[in-house]
Amino acid sequence: MLADETIATKLISYCETNSPKFELKLKDQTIPLSDVKIYKTENPVDRPTRRGGVYISDKYSFKLKGTIYDVSIIPVLSKTMLGPNTDFTEIEIVTTLPIDSKEEKLSIFTHLTNSMHNSEKIELNLTIVRFEY
Repeated sequence: MLADETIATKLISYCETNSPKFELKLKDQTIPLSDVKIYKTENPVDRPTRRGGVYISDKYSFKLKGTIYDVSIIPVLSKTMLGPNTDFTEIEIVTTLPIDSKEEKLSIFTHLTNSMHNSEKIELNLTIVRFEY
């Protein structure tokens, strides 16, 4: 699995009983990420597969959904997604998570798979690639 399953499972459990703050780091900006939901999903592949020639998709992956209330970053976001571009740019999301009985900064590295926006907000759907703490 691309994302560390132990950390992902712990983060999912922690988010169900707490309300951790999440921040999205994009270029030189730090943007609050709201309404975050992290979950495990099954992919429609029967073995690890290269998707779009760019990244590998396992049978299962961890996803993150969240909302940004700053629509001014739409042009920057569109440059991070496969489709209009030939490369994914990893997007870092930062939070804290209790690890070994103390709060640790956790960086969640993701790929933006799609986004929807209106005049007030941007809803992001991301695939978790890896964690660093």
